[in-house]
Amino acid sequence: MIERAKSCTKGLRRCLPVLLTVSALALVGSGTAFANPGDNGAGLTSGPQPLAPITVGDGWQLFGFGDVGSVSGPFDYSSGVGTAVYVTDDFCRGDQFEVYDNDVSLGVTSPVAEGECDDIGPDAAFEDPEYSSGCFNLPPGDHSITVEAIASPFGGGGAWIQVLEGRCPTELVKEIVSGNDEDGDGVIDNVVEVGIEDASMYDFQISWSDPYGNDPIVILDTVPAEWDVMVVQVLTPNFDFEELATSSGLANTNLDMTRGGQSVSLYRSSGAGLDVVDLAGSVDSSWGSRTLSPFSFFGDFFIADFGLPVNDICIDFGDFGPSDDDTPVELWAYDGAGGTGALVDSTSESWLDTDSFPDFKFNCVSASGANSIQSIVFTSAGPFPNSLYYDNLQMRFDANTLNCEIESANKKGNGKSATKITCYPDTDTGITTIWTEARCHGNRNNSKCRPTSCGALYLNDGATAHLMDEEGEPIYPPVAESNSLCLAAVEDVYGDGIDYTGAGDEDEDGASDYEEACGIGTDPCDSDTDNDGVLDGADECPLEGPPDADVGEVQDPNGCNRQSECSDGLDNDSDGPIDYPNDASCDAIDDDSEDTSDCPCFNAADIQTGTIAECGSNFPGFPDLAGVTYQDGNRACSGTDCAIAGPPSCANTRTATFVLNISAAEDSSCRFIILDNCPNPNAPVAQAPADGATDSVFINQ
Repeated sequence: MIERAKSCTKGLRRCLPVLLTVSALALVGSGTAFANPGDNGAGLTSGPQPLAPITVGDGWQLFGFGDVGSVSGPFDYSSGVGTAVYVTDDFCRGDQFEVYDNDVSLGVTSPVAEGECDDIGPDAAFEDPEYSSGCFNLPPGDHSITVEAIASPFGGGGAWIQVLEGRCPTELVKEIVSGNDEDGDGVIDNVVEVGIEDASMYDFQISWSDPYGNDPIVILDTVPAEWDVMVVQVLTPNFDFEELATSSGLANTNLDMTRGGQSVSLYRSSGAGLDVVDLAGSVDSSWGSRTLSPFSFFGDFFIADFGLPVNDICIDFGDFGPSDDDTPVELWAYDGAGGTGALVDSTSESWLDTDSFPDFKFNCVSASGANSIQSIVFTSAGPFPNSLYYDNLQMRFDANTLNCEIESANKKGNGKSATKITCYPDTDTGITTIWTEARCHGNRNNSKCRPTSCGALYLNDGATAHLMDEEGEPIYPPVAESNSLCLAAVEDVYGDGIDYTGAGDEDEDGASDYEEACGIGTDPCDSDTDNDGVLDGADECPLEGPPDADVGEVQDPNGCNRQSECSDGLDNDSDGPIDYPNDASCDAIDDDSEDTSDCPCFNAADIQTGTIAECGSNFPGFPDLAGVTYQDGNRACSGTDCAIAGPPSCANTRTATFVLNISAAEDSSCRFIILDNCPNPNAPVAQAPADGATDSVFINQ
């Protein structure tokens, strides 16, 4: 982080005139034991208390604050690993804070409206967008946290702070990857074109529906009241260095680029130089043939200033391996040029000695307010600081147009309904185009504009444009109605990046993200949506589910269910009886064969000196025939319960045939045919039938 003087004129937005004593009371969890919400938690923090250091991982700690400008803390701690500082208001809604570390601003908690008083506890308050809260990442080291009240409509109260190891949670795990792009500029949008005959006002209500989630998703629901135009388009220029000439010897002190209405000036804090090199063929193709190559091993910072402030910025980085460990690779965003002003966001990644091209990683920062990042600062550590290559400086910034007013669609204006966008069209051209855009960031302050699940999201489903009457009421029918815009929201399931065209396959099931969400209706983050064992891409019935064996369903290889042969109401083997249990060849209702040619006994060795030795015991469900004699050579027996008994009846040397039909076998047509030569009744011939034969034949001579 850029070093800043610890004074009220540099590094801080204002002097810190008041230090409040901090309650030594540390409450973990809900903190609802004895709070009085009406006093904004002041009753829990009243009276002077000794300052106490905060313990990493020890849960929420309650602190008191006063009017605007009052400062709580310091909360001092040391950590050998990166930490995240969480701050949240509670009790009465409307307070807001700026958080500092060693007198350097880390940023502000989320802006909220003044509202009712409740005691819901720190965990619930941190997740509730009606309470101001924030999370701030810090590197290892010694820290002294102070919290300044920048909004205090009740003149003071209580709030919560905790410090945990690790980084702030990234709550945006679902990202919009596909949708309509009417003008082919890579921006997901929806367009309603309305012919204008007069200067009448047009009234639109823009909302989302999410059939897979529990919460509504609302576009631009809590925009600042001072905005008098609609945010209509997000431009996404990518500064990839391709227009720059290659160089060596740290020949450039500045690299200036312009693209898509945006300009970037890149330089180093120490004034050292930097180069652009050609790594094509050795790196990922997305890096092209021009890449930033700092390679000066100075422990300074790289700074990029933007001509227009931006919302979000990402930058790729990597190195050839094996290499030294360059961890941490850090990126900070500021609202002033040259890495000055308030810290808007920060992030950190690793580049280990085992990492290597063509793989690469990236860092991203995001602003909670529109167009508030004016510069970024980035650097890497390790034995050779700043020895990484960088490419693809991508950013998003808003372009505003049209004369539109934005407000909440309900009368309270509290952000609990769809946004109402009232536009005054250009009567000179007679045509206005209303663009609506889905913009969801990872910052938790945008919780009203976040997908709640993977799957299909629908924007502008039935949004209408109306002429307005003299009393300002819409005239029906509408002059235009928008089509439903389907977007696919997905997670980066395997951590290998997202294809934002919708053609990707995040769950690797053979079907594209857009096809699953907006076509088939399956979950693009679950490879087997109906849990039937067949991947969605190969499943011809992907929403049907597993077969129900209790009613006789079986599954075909294509993933579709049908009734088994023993439950389909047909006499599939033409033997008279139909289905289980009437057909003796059916073992169960989900048995899918009424006719099998598999006879159990296929080995003549099972016949030993006049008895069947092992046949039944080798086949589950087949009657145990062990010990049954077959010395009955001159008569044939058939039927369902054919007994084998009695003395030998051989009177001559002719060969007798004995046929035994077993109805309880796998199939009643499976027979044992025993050929018996009377003069030598106990000398079986080792002759086995062929596998799959209908009859098991044994010869006794």
